[in-house]
Amino acid sequence: LQQAESQIIKELAAKGPCVIIGRCAGAILKERPNVLRVFIHADMESRRKRATEVYGQKKNPVDPILKKYDRRRANYYNFYSAQKWDSRLEYQMMLDSGQLGIDRCVDILEAPARNKPKKDLCPRHRSFFYAKPARHLQAEDAGLVRLLL
Repeated sequence: LQQAESQIIKELAAKGPCVIIGRCAGAILKERPNVLRVFIHADMESRRKRATEVYGQKKNPVDPILKKYDRRRANYYNFYSAQKWDSRLEYQMMLDSGQLGIDRCVDILEAPARNKPKKDLCPRHRSFFYAKPARHLQAEDAGLVRLLL
């Protein structure tokens, strides 16, 4: 499965700019010069609030559920990339969605595309987001976003 995901990620990157959330995309695309690796995180209180208000998580306490998902993400990333999931060395940018909010994180990630002069974009680069419009990104509070510029 991971080999198939890896191939799909490489194909998407070859087609042009896109956002890829998770799946070790930064490690898979490490040879590409135009990959911005971003780690989005939040404090536990912000994550609890988002889990209950946005995702409707009813189970109390929610901390064990959040920790379980963090462990799964870390194990997957550490196994398939041979790198540490939350290591600052693996990312060029880290955003605190608890402090900034999701919308502000999206604004920060969109800024390079909005400010790039049109003449510098080839026709295939005019479409910035491949899978979802930026406002619909559901970046996990402790998730990864890979942005190809």
